[in-house]
Amino acid sequence: MAFNGDWKVCENDNFEAVLIALGVPEQHRTKMLEDKTEMNIKQVGGTFTIEERSCLRTKTSEWNVDEEFESPLADGSQVKVMKIDGQEAKRIFKKK
Repeated sequence: MAFNGDWKVCENDNFEAVLIALGVPEQHRTKMLEDKTEMNIKQVGGTFTIEERSCLRTKTSEWNVDEEFESPLADGSQVKVMKIDGQEAKRIFKKK
């Protein structure tokens, strides 16, 4: 499945509990819970380039399918993220 194009986050299951567990400050959590992050995804073969735009910042990351990579959260902490599961892109947070 090609993920190319512009996307909006429309649902975050248990997101507040995840943000609390990651230690995101309450001020940021409030903004993040109200925000609908927008993404532009470009896929070339197994390489993805994603530009994420949210109320806190804009960031670009590049990664390969089935390879974990490190990415900073808005509060500056690092997590390992992203895995493709069938036709669905999932973030798997592993705080360092």
